[in-house]
Amino acid sequence: MKGLILKDIYCISYQVVLVIILGIIMVISDTYYTKAIAMSMAAILPYTALAYDEQTKWDRYAEMMPYRKSSIVLSKYILILATVAFLMILGAIVAAAAFDGEAAQTRILSLLFCGCCTIMISSIAIPFTFKLGTGTALWIYVPIIIVMAGGGSALMNHSYGYIMAHRGMLMTVMVAVTAVALAVSIKAAIRYYDPARG
Repeated sequence: MKGLILKDIYCISYQVVLVIILGIIMVISDTYYTKAIAMSMAAILPYTALAYDEQTKWDRYAEMMPYRKSSIVLSKYILILATVAFLMILGAIVAAAAFDGEAAQTRILSLLFCGCCTIMISSIAIPFTFKLGTGTALWIYVPIIIVMAGGGSALMNHSYGYIMAHRGMLMTVMVAVTAVALAVSIKAAIRYYDPARG
């Protein structure tokens, strides 16, 4: 599994560096639109890794390797989860160091919201990518990113008061929905993964 994750990181290293830079800007920035851009870039990481795999016919090579189907699929999810976790930890450290109580709490809340949205985008799109291939799945990824990133940032901007008043309940629900979507997505992606298609 570690080898699969490292393979993906090496293949998309420039994009990973870009996501980290955008993540740092996201933490410092006060606008949710900047956070939406970083979220969108992070959500595309598994798609890019799958596109490289498809282009190089890596899936056929992987059939000869001692990897299970589930390990190959899970490596894409671990890539997005590790990226989101890294950005959230970095954001929490910067927010706690640079801002006082309410401002730090607000930034951490927005990071949690953006992290959940990023995982939701990938949870919706990755099974389609395994089922349809990267060429066709791009037509699914883009609208999902536009709706989730744009809608999420607009929601945070326009409903800030309500969200802050009910933040505990809303974040609990969002994390639970994200966890369920992720579990369902992993099962679907393992089912749809077909090395012969690539």
